[in-house]
Amino acid sequence: MKMFSPVVIPIVQLLKNQDPGKDAQLAEQLSACLEKFVLRLGTESGFCVGSVCTLADVHAVPFLWRFGFLVKHFRGYDIFQAHPRLALLAKSFEEMPEFQAVMKREGLTKEKLIPMYALYANDSRWSEDGTVMVGRGKSTSRASSEAREASEAKKASQESRRLAAEAAAAASAAETAKAAEVSAAARLRSFDAEQEVSTKGEGKGKLKGKKAACPNVHLDTRVAEDVIVFPGLSDEELGKVIASLLASRLVLLVRGAFHAWQHACNGEDPEKAAEELGALRRQVSDAAAAKVTAVAAREEGQAALQSSQALAEQLSVSVDDLQKKVAALEAEARQAAQLRIELQKAEEEAREVKASQRDLRCTAAMLSRRERASRTVIASLMASHMELMLQGTFCAWRDALAGNQQAEAAAKLQLAFDGSKGDLETQALELAKLQKEVSEAAKLRQQLDETAIQAAAEAGALRAELAAGKAEDSEAAKLRQQLDETASQAAAEAAALRADLAAGKAEVSEAAKLRQQLDETASQAAAEAAALRADLAAGKAEAVAASTKSDELREECRALKSDASHLRQQIEDLEAQAAKASVVTEELAQARTEAASRSTQDARQEASRQACQVAVAEASVALLLKRERTLRHMVATLLATQLEQFLRGVWESWRSCCEGVAVSVE
Repeated sequence: MKMFSPVVIPIVQLLKNQDPGKDAQLAEQLSACLEKFVLRLGTESGFCVGSVCTLADVHAVPFLWRFGFLVKHFRGYDIFQAHPRLALLAKSFEEMPEFQAVMKREGLTKEKLIPMYALYANDSRWSEDGTVMVGRGKSTSRASSEAREASEAKKASQESRRLAAEAAAAASAAETAKAAEVSAAARLRSFDAEQEVSTKGEGKGKLKGKKAACPNVHLDTRVAEDVIVFPGLSDEELGKVIASLLASRLVLLVRGAFHAWQHACNGEDPEKAAEELGALRRQVSDAAAAKVTAVAAREEGQAALQSSQALAEQLSVSVDDLQKKVAALEAEARQAAQLRIELQKAEEEAREVKASQRDLRCTAAMLSRRERASRTVIASLMASHMELMLQGTFCAWRDALAGNQQAEAAAKLQLAFDGSKGDLETQALELAKLQKEVSEAAKLRQQLDETAIQAAAEAGALRAELAAGKAEDSEAAKLRQQLDETASQAAAEAAALRADLAAGKAEVSEAAKLRQQLDETASQAAAEAAALRADLAAGKAEAVAASTKSDELREECRALKSDASHLRQQIEDLEAQAAKASVVTEELAQARTEAASRSTQDARQEASRQACQVAVAEASVALLLKRERTLRHMVATLLATQLEQFLRGVWESWRSCCEGVAVSVE
């Protein structure tokens, strides 16, 4: 248990950490503490020490089991995977019937415990409006999925920007191709003009025209290569460019062959002409290959453009879905936070009400116990008071009897002394003493009588006060009985209101059924009316088509009139039923208003009943306090009286003893 204490702080720090860069350091510290704890565990079973559950298991395992899956969920660190002995310990604890019974009774699971520790995982960090926690209190899998979705969205945006750039480049390439086509047509026209001039001039001028055409061929080849670089042209534009290039190549090839034949006829070098012809053929083959390459590149560019467009659409749809999901999750989080705040407020109010009720019950119980204790003390004091009074009376009677006996003995001695000496004066003195003692005994008897009278008066006062307390108890009982009757009446009225509400609901359901029947009847009437209209139209058509059947048509018209009258009667019945339904609806509305007013009256009666209960409780508390003060006063009075009587009895006993000793000495 001592080795487990250092584990608590690192695991809580790791759970409350909000800096992802410190997770590894805190995990290392936690792993070191757990390693020290694991080294002290036994190997006999899955428990900490021995083969049964001990206090160490109860102290450490619930904390490790709970924070183990919390740290794994929020921070991605699995302590059970890093330390298999702890996994065996948690498994042994989970398999205990007591643990399973507690989890089943409380309805707890790991999924329900995770939201309870979201405050730890977020380190108590809330948003500015106080509705959502903004810390790292998210699942690691959820965070990775969100990061992956964010990276995909970023890639989608980059891909869309790249596709936009390619589209712009394709547009510029189309403009370049158009310009190349215009320039090729212009060069072709200029070449034709030069060719016409060269046919009229000398052979040198022809050779110069042929050499001037070769750079144009190279220029057109470069233009074709430029066109190949941008595959985003449309089919029509690319076809025009390639057709113009091929036409120019064909014209140059024919004219080159003609010039070579002409040069051969004029005696020029045939090898040079063959080389020029081969060069022209190579240029033509290069142009054809460029055409094939351009077509393939165009197809590849179109396929890439279509795939990129589809990918962009998919990514845009996924981004929209992610935004909707994020908005829905934020709304759910705000609703959950609001519900959690309302639940906390309701729980606080319930706790306050329970605490106030518990305080009232405790106060009433304390006052009732104090009342019973006071009654017990008063009864014991009265009993002791009566006992002391009787004891004092008996002691006084015994002292008086002893004094009488002593007086008789003294008289006998005096008679004997008088008989022996015959001193009359001494006898007179003894007689005076005896008379004095008799008078003192009479005074003592009078004091005892007064004390008995006072005790009887005090006992009567105590009985009167007890009767008053009993009367107050009877009044409190009557008040409680009245409150119980009021509560029973309120409960009866609430039951009657509930019965009325149930009857109103039944009437509402009956009205709904009646309305449904009315709707069905109306639909049937409409169908019958439509059928009648159709029959009427058919009858009119037959009347127009066959005028010979006028009698039959008249009969049918009469039947239709009767049906129409019957239909009117049904419509009137439906209107009457609709009026009844409106009346029933109004009655239902009145019933709802009456139910609402009754519910408000019930609420007011409940509030008044609670106020009456509080007032009765306060009155009972005040009454008990008053009775307690009265009992305290009575106890103080009885104690003072008892002390006074005790001192008086002691004094009288001491005095009688002194007098007896003096008499005996004499």
